[in-house]
Amino acid sequence: MGVPDLAAPTPATLPLTASPRPRPNWGQRVLRSLMWWVVSLAILILLGAILLMVIRATSPQVVPYTFDWRVVSERGFLLLWGLEWTLAISVISMVLSLVFGLLVAVMRLSPNPPLRNIATLYINFVRAIPLFVFIIWVYYGLSIVVGVNFSPIRAGVACRTLQYAGWLAEIFRAGIQAVDKGQWEASAGIGMSPSQSFVWIIMPQALRISIPPIANMFVGMLKDSSLVSVIGVFDLICQTQLAVSRTFRPFELYTAATAIYLVLTLGAARMVSMLEQRYRY
Repeated sequence: MGVPDLAAPTPATLPLTASPRPRPNWGQRVLRSLMWWVVSLAILILLGAILLMVIRATSPQVVPYTFDWRVVSERGFLLLWGLEWTLAISVISMVLSLVFGLLVAVMRLSPNPPLRNIATLYINFVRAIPLFVFIIWVYYGLSIVVGVNFSPIRAGVACRTLQYAGWLAEIFRAGIQAVDKGQWEASAGIGMSPSQSFVWIIMPQALRISIPPIANMFVGMLKDSSLVSVIGVFDLICQTQLAVSRTFRPFELYTAATAIYLVLTLGAARMVSMLEQRYRY
C-alpha cells in the first residue's frame, strides 16, 4: 500500500467557493422593471399632490373648474384624424431630413472648400431661424416676394426637413469623425476605395454612434409638428383647436392632446432605446 500524500488537499480542506447566483429570467426582469416603474410613479404622484396642496394653500381662492371628460369621447375622432396627419408629416419629414442631412454632412467633411463652405453656411443659417418664423416666411413670404405658392402640407414638410437636416448634418458629422481613423486605413489596406470604405465600414459605425441624438431629433420633430397648424394643416393641434371652438372645453381637449403627444414621444424613445441596445458594441 502506498503512503497517502499528506500535501494533497482533502475535500474537507478544499476552499469553499460561493455558487453562482442564478440570473433572473426574462419574465422576472420585466416584472422587476415594472415594479420599479410603479414605485417611481407613486413617488411622483405623492410629490405632485404635496406640491398641489402647497400651491392651493398659498394662492388666492378662485372659482373651481368642473371638468367634463365626456367631450373627449364625443370629439375624440377629430383628435384621431389630426394624429394621422401628425404622424404622416413627422415620418415624411424625418426620412427626408435624414437623407438630406447625410448629404450636407458629407459636403461639410469634403476636402473641396466650396462644398465645405456651402454646407457650413447652410447649417448655420437654418439652425439660426426659429421654425415658426421659417414656416410663416415659406408659406406666406415667398408667395408675396417671389410669387411661389406652396400648399400648407408641402410648406410644413419642406420647412421641417430643411431645418432638421441642418441639425442632423452636425450629428452625422460628429458620428463620422468619432470613428477611429484606423478604420479608414484598414479598409484601404484590403483594397477598398474611399467611397466603399465610407459606405460599408465607416457609415454603419457612425450610425450606431448617432442613434441617441437622432432619436432626440425625432421626438422634437413630433412636438414641433404642432407649428404647422398655423398655416392650416389639420394636424393634432389644429383639430384640437377646432374641437375647442365647437365645445368651449379647452382644458379637457388640450389635456387629451397632451396625453397623445406623451404616448407618442415615450413610445418613440422606447423604440429607439431598444434599437440602441440591439446595435450596441
